[in-house]
Amino acid sequence: MEFDREATVGTAFAAQAAKARPSAWWWLLPPVMYVLHRRWYRAMRQTMLAQLTRTQREQVTSFQSKATGWFTVAAGATLLAAGETWQIVADYGWPVWRFWSLVAVLMATAVLTPAVRMIGDAHTAESVPARSRPATPGRWFDPARLSGLSGAEDQKGTDDGRS
Repeated sequence: MEFDREATVGTAFAAQAAKARPSAWWWLLPPVMYVLHRRWYRAMRQTMLAQLTRTQREQVTSFQSKATGWFTVAAGATLLAAGETWQIVADYGWPVWRFWSLVAVLMATAVLTPAVRMIGDAHTAESVPARSRPATPGRWFDPARLSGLSGAEDQKGTDDGRS
């Protein structure tokens, strides 16, 4: 079951508009802001989920569970990388500032690589003519397109949306 982003995004915006976020001034008292934000998020989530169909609710909760799991994996990998980097610095007897500079470079690389790739993917998607874009985001295979193809065109492998 794939996550139906288009169907849930509008519902999420409607739910957010229903109740305003807590003021940023509450960050002056972080524990209070934490409680207010948590209450706001819980109310917004309940409003959003109430507007979705059962299938959409399952998709949203499945996506959030997977995202949380991958975030946990990434956090663990970051700790492992920091430990290995510290070991390298200790083995070579380098000063502590070199450890922090290596960590900063590694973190910047880890963040910038997917960011640059996502920007490139967005530019590529914009450059594809609207006629050849997939009907469903992330899917290049459109079974409806196959009904008009002759056997020769079907043999060439045009089912992936590219000629």
